[in-house]
Amino acid sequence: LAHTFQHLPDKAAAAAKAFACLKPGGFVVIKTVDDSLKASWPDPDGIMRQVMAFYEDRVRATKPHTRHTDRNNGAKCYGLLCDAGFEGVSIDVRHATTAGLGRDERLAFFERMTYFRKPSPEDAEAVQRMGELLAQWRELFLQDGYFFDSPTFMVVGRKPGAAGTSGDASCALRDEALVERDGFTLAPMT
Repeated sequence: LAHTFQHLPDKAAAAAKAFACLKPGGFVVIKTVDDSLKASWPDPDGIMRQVMAFYEDRVRATKPHTRHTDRNNGAKCYGLLCDAGFEGVSIDVRHATTAGLGRDERLAFFERMTYFRKPSPEDAEAVQRMGELLAQWRELFLQDGYFFDSPTFMVVGRKPGAAGTSGDASCALRDEALVERDGFTLAPMT
């Protein structure tokens, strides 16, 4: 589930579905984000947090592909997988930072962090406010001494049992409401 898990409307149901789809000994792998752990320094006015908060308040729920997105999803995955029955759940956090990047690389990084946060054009007030915030944040990225860290969580869980043992790994996907919902489909890997 590479950068899809955070978009699903019911993360607990998705984890349970992944568990049901796997044979004993099978693994689920989730790659996801966690905005709550991003770092921005120096950022005396808290511009990065203002961008994140405004996005949550005025933008995220207005777009179909981000309506159910949990941008603070990474740290929750451990508990979600444990609750679904996975064992040996492990987390590796990979960090993408501005450290050592040149100006153009920092600006490209800024674009990757902000392109999806822009409001719909019909909300003129939101467009203006987010534009102001993003302009201020972009100025930070232009500074050589600015440090930004965006962690990506790699979460792995294993279904109990030995690989290759018998067990009911049928998904009955056609009977589940999660099969197709808001443009997402969960199915066994083929």
